[in-house]
Amino acid sequence: MARRIERPYQEIGALAHLGVAVRMNGETFANGLRLLEQAVALAESHGWADDPIEGAPAHAFLGSELVCLGRFEEAELHLVRAERALAREGAHLTELVVRYAWGMLRFGQGRLEDALAAFRQTERMKALLSEDVTIDPRGRIVQVRARMGETAPARAALDELGPKECDSAFGRIAVAQIHLVEDSPEQAVDVLAPVIEGASEVSWQVDPRMESIEALLYDAAARDKLGEARAAEASLERALELAEPEGIILPFAFAPVQGLLKRHPRHGTAHASLLSQILDVLAGSSPASRAEAAPMLDELSEAELRVVRYLPSNLTASEIASELVVSANPVRTHMRHIYAKLDAH
Repeated sequence: MARRIERPYQEIGALAHLGVAVRMNGETFANGLRLLEQAVALAESHGWADDPIEGAPAHAFLGSELVCLGRFEEAELHLVRAERALAREGAHLTELVVRYAWGMLRFGQGRLEDALAAFRQTERMKALLSEDVTIDPRGRIVQVRARMGETAPARAALDELGPKECDSAFGRIAVAQIHLVEDSPEQAVDVLAPVIEGASEVSWQVDPRMESIEALLYDAAARDKLGEARAAEASLERALELAEPEGIILPFAFAPVQGLLKRHPRHGTAHASLLSQILDVLAGSSPASRAEAAPMLDELSEAELRVVRYLPSNLTASEIASELVVSANPVRTHMRHIYAKLDAH
């Protein structure tokens, strides 16, 4: 409506909030990013990028989304812009989003003191707002404290959560982090089971896939500590499978799985490309933004989709066939069709 009546100032705000709404409604990161990037571009074109009412939310929401994809440098630029726009506003819901996003960013970068400070600021700011705010940094405070080895303060922070929060996905993941630091991997596996099975309530703050991926990664770390190598690899592979379609990277930076990722066999994964990208991000690089794909000449079949996941690995056609429990000739045929449909060599 704002576009139709040529009100760009209102259109920017609508695009920014729609970018968040579509993601909360289960749509892809790509759809959300497209809307948020439109909002930022429109604000820039009118000189409103530093406006606290319209420009700030566009930058804040876009920065938050980029953090989830491991695009930390880009995210930081947008969060700085949002912060600058909000400098004269005081306590504000958008500033709460920015503070929480900074905490997530610093946690992902391994800057734990900075992450803890940002999450505490979020908690203090939330108490100042009269609005009913569902962003809740307390579970992350528990995780960061535990990762820092401060298990007593972590447990004290955990005690401040109510029974409902402790039983939620983010609460159980926080508890699992404590169990891992206290060298109780069996308890970590038990507490994560309802999250992995989908029986725990998820929070709106993140895509439900994010919490599923994170739970699987903590489960992999716990099983690795228990010496259950195959189970650890299976959980890690499931996490990679959930993360790959949209390139979700942030949960891999939270969970203590860097060693496990490095040991994960490249020839035994269907997600070698994403695995390499995650390791690059954990080493301090930024992933390239995903270019919009050209349309396929023809849709891939289900059989071809099963094969295409193995192509970034070093497996031969015969080895892929063995993984799929089929003969090699159909796999070679599928590969020829895949290259033709994607117009790729």
